[in-house]
Amino acid sequence: YNEMKQDEFLVKTQIVVDGNLTFAGLLFLGNRDAIFRHFPDFRIDLIEVPATSYANAKPRYTYRLGEQENIWEYYFTLFERITQKVDQPFQMTKGGFAIGDYPYVEALREGLVNLLMHNDYFSPAKPRIRIFTDRIEYFNPGGFPKPLEELLKADYSIPRNPILAKLFRFVKLSENIGFGFDKMIKGWQTYRNSVPKFTSGIDHVIVTYSLLEG
Repeated sequence: YNEMKQDEFLVKTQIVVDGNLTFAGLLFLGNRDAIFRHFPDFRIDLIEVPATSYANAKPRYTYRLGEQENIWEYYFTLFERITQKVDQPFQMTKGGFAIGDYPYVEALREGLVNLLMHNDYFSPAKPRIRIFTDRIEYFNPGGFPKPLEELLKADYSIPRNPILAKLFRFVKLSENIGFGFDKMIKGWQTYRNSVPKFTSGIDHVIVTYSLLEG
C-alpha cells in the first residue's frame, strides 16, 4: 500500500467509495473541522480520577485528554497515556534484544482498538476511558452483537464499522478474526492475575481492567 498513488490508496482502503469520502475515512484520517461538520460532538474522552469513584475524588479528576484531530491521532495519544498506568520493566532476551510489548500491554491495546473501531459514532453518548486508582475502565456506546457467552465460545468477528476495522487491520493493530477477547483475558491475567470484566447493555459495553491483584 505504501507504493500506491494517493487516489489508488484511498479507493483500495475504502476511505473513498464511488468518488465519495466515507464516514469511516473521514473519522479515521480527516481533520477536526471537517469531522465536526458531520459529527459536531466528536471526541473520545480520557479522564483520570484520583480515587476509586467520583464521590471519593477530591478534585473530581486530575487529568482530561484534550481534543485530537481524528481517530488515528486519538489512538496514539490514548495508548501512550493508558500504558503509563502499568509497570513495564526493561527486560532483555537471551540474544540481548529488548523485550517488546508485554501481554498485558497488548490486552490494553486490544481493548482500545476495539473501542475505537466498534464505537457507535452516531450515538449521542461518547466513548470514554476512566482511569481510577484501582481500575481502568473503557466505556463504549453500542452493545455486543451477540450475547457475551456466545462471543467467548466462538471466534466471531462482527465489526460495527467494517471500514474502520479494515484500516486498523492494515496497520496490524487488529486481526479481525475474533481473537480479541482471548488477547484481553489471557494478556491481563499475566499482570494482575485477574481477567477483565465485560458488562454489556442494549446501547453500551464496559470493559474493566482491575489494577489490584486478583
